[in-house]
Amino acid sequence: MTENSQGKSGNWTLGNVAELLRLTSLLDESILKLSNGETRRLTLALGFSANPKFT
Repeated sequence: MTENSQGKSGNWTLGNVAELLRLTSLLDESILKLSNGETRRLTLALGFSANPKFT
């Protein structure tokens, strides 16, 4: 793991956080097809990631 500019160690990319939270299968789904709980978990993953990108 690397150390970021704020001194916190970790490689907090969206992919790594999604893997940690077991959400990788949901990344390619339309947000309209996700349940409320799945949407919340993905939102948390975006918040934990260092550089969240919305596409």
